[in-house]
Amino acid sequence: MGEPPDATGGTRMGFSTSGAFAVIGFAILLSTAAFVGVMQNNAELYADAREDDVTEWQEQGETAVEISDTNLTLGQLVFNVTNTGGSDLAVDHTDVLVNGSYYPQSDMDDVTVEGVDTDVWRVEDRLRIALRSPDPTRVKVVTEHGVAALQPLDLRRTRVSYVADGDGSLRTVTPSGAVETYATSATVDAVGPATHDVDDDGRVDVPYVTASDELRMIDDGGEETVLDPGGTVNATHLGVGDWDADGTVEVVYVRGQGTLTDVEPDGTATTILSGAASVAGVGDFDDDGDQDVVYVDSAGELRYVDAADNRATTGVTVSDENATGRPADYDGDGLLEVPHQDGGDQGIDLANDAGADGTFTPSYQVSAASMGAFDWDGDGTVDVVHVDGSNELRALDARSGDTWQIFDSDGAVVVVQPEPGAA
Repeated sequence: MGEPPDATGGTRMGFSTSGAFAVIGFAILLSTAAFVGVMQNNAELYADAREDDVTEWQEQGETAVEISDTNLTLGQLVFNVTNTGGSDLAVDHTDVLVNGSYYPQSDMDDVTVEGVDTDVWRVEDRLRIALRSPDPTRVKVVTEHGVAALQPLDLRRTRVSYVADGDGSLRTVTPSGAVETYATSATVDAVGPATHDVDDDGRVDVPYVTASDELRMIDDGGEETVLDPGGTVNATHLGVGDWDADGTVEVVYVRGQGTLTDVEPDGTATTILSGAASVAGVGDFDDDGDQDVVYVDSAGELRYVDAADNRATTGVTVSDENATGRPADYDGDGLLEVPHQDGGDQGIDLANDAGADGTFTPSYQVSAASMGAFDWDGDGTVDVVHVDGSNELRALDARSGDTWQIFDSDGAVVVVQPEPGAA
């Protein structure tokens, strides 16, 4: 039977079953190709995302920062952040929060890397940040990879201890001039640094030696503890730190006939060695990763020892066994030095583990007295706090050679007893 005529009188073309299947098959082929293309695109996107995630994880794993040298001077908070990781960072992508509040870099007084205004923060370089914040209690630094460092601030640790010239009271002073007086129950003949919470009660302790040769410590809450009641403690500079890595802070001192000793917060004393005259302090003096006790031996030579009883000498002889200060990085070279009075010109010398490391001759006489350390000028590097010939406290910047008198918050020069000196 023929096809029916169309409207024009011609014959209408038919669509066979095989043709329909061909169209359907072609459509399926197109759909399959599109699906495969989408899947390939999705797989590529997933692979790219996966690669980005892995890269981000690697960057996070290589990123580490550490906050140090926190100081508050005249209302300005200054601190250093060291890039301790394995990759360079961008300064512009680094965020700072103080007490939980975000500080844009436009509101900061200083954001420099090793003294240079740059966006590249290389491995082992220090980023110095200075800003103004009311009563800061914690600072947080967040890098571009989300890795953060949080530092609770106890700015009371940034202070120097001394005995007041007038009433003989034990006191501390901060770089901002705030003075704290401690109600000791005995006369103070020697002092140690106010740098550690020795008994782990949340308050910084100041160790000292009494006129009856006892070793005690006191905090600003008035809690006083007798650490060595034996009556044989020498009235010399004291060291503080966890030098034996046992998880507790010890006070290091000399007693008897030159016995270098450390005492735990519970009063347990341990002999370190014999033949010591005084203690300079505790720190990683030779930069080998463990803590050392730096001390002056009976011949006046500056030496150091670690908890494994590895002993070494600096080859430096000091002019007075009491005229030293605690180990710190005074000249900003990344290594620790010990300051001591130069008996020849009555100036100040620095010594590191390898020997002499700088000489400074101020325009005034430097007393043969114990020395302290804090960042008086707020430049991120600690200064040598010392006593001058008029028994006034002064600070020396070992990078520039500049010196300043130290004032209290009332604008008065801090005057001390020279024999205990400063710590």
